[in-house]
Amino acid sequence: MKKALGALLLCSTLSVTTAATLASSGAAVPAPSAAKAATTTDPNPSPQTASFSTTGSTTLKTTAGEAVHVRYPTVNGAIAPKRPVVLIGHGMGMGSNMANVMNNGAFLNKAGYVTVSSNMDAQSSYTNKARLMSRALDAVLAAPSLTAGVLPNRVGYYGGSNGAITGVTMQDPTVRDKRIKAFVLRSPWAREGKPSWTDAPPILVMLGTADTTIAPANSRAVYNAMTFPKGKIELSGAKHDMVLSGSNIVQDSSKAFFARYLGGVATGLNTISPMITKDTRLNYVFDWTSD
Repeated sequence: MKKALGALLLCSTLSVTTAATLASSGAAVPAPSAAKAATTTDPNPSPQTASFSTTGSTTLKTTAGEAVHVRYPTVNGAIAPKRPVVLIGHGMGMGSNMANVMNNGAFLNKAGYVTVSSNMDAQSSYTNKARLMSRALDAVLAAPSLTAGVLPNRVGYYGGSNGAITGVTMQDPTVRDKRIKAFVLRSPWAREGKPSWTDAPPILVMLGTADTTIAPANSRAVYNAMTFPKGKIELSGAKHDMVLSGSNIVQDSSKAFFARYLGGVATGLNTISPMITKDTRLNYVFDWTSD
């Protein structure tokens, strides 16, 4: 029997439906209301659905002098206009190889996102890493060369390991950056700060059940503490790198999640459940419809 589950809050009835039941019935996973995604201040309320084959890059400086690495999709050699932004929180020890960090986010560039990162390893605490991410975003939004290419109201965060712990810390009101509208956290752990989940933005958690670097129980505890909208994908047998032979679920589910919450694609999340049902190694629990 298919193991993948989907816990879905439906209106005021609080009924729970599993992803497996939805799959067997042929029903589509209901899409959340788009009411929060489209506001009068959104500079471009239309869905961001383009894909790109070429990229460009630049390096900026924060007000504190840290290097900010930026990679963006291009059209005819110039930055593609009006694209969402994703901050990348990298793993421990990767800060000395920022080229590799940015390469790990290349799938997001192809999907039409501007990616941004900085050397987290130079920071002494997760609180400081969180503040670094805000300074990096400041630098991008202040750069004249990037003004035409970024949507300041559509900013997300994609963090793994050390970067996921930072993402949890960023839910602490003392360091929260409300410009960040959605988080993907790979192997998160609540190690610092006091996260406030009741007013947190949408979050997708992923973990490998064979992870020996960050215990799966720690990541599950983070997910369980969250209020909606949230989702969790467990990769059975996957280690800390979350590699499963023949599966691209980490990248594909991240793109689906960001399509919904950054790209303005109301049906973006609907593509996750069909991907899960094809692979018995994947378990999916979610509560998206209450946003």
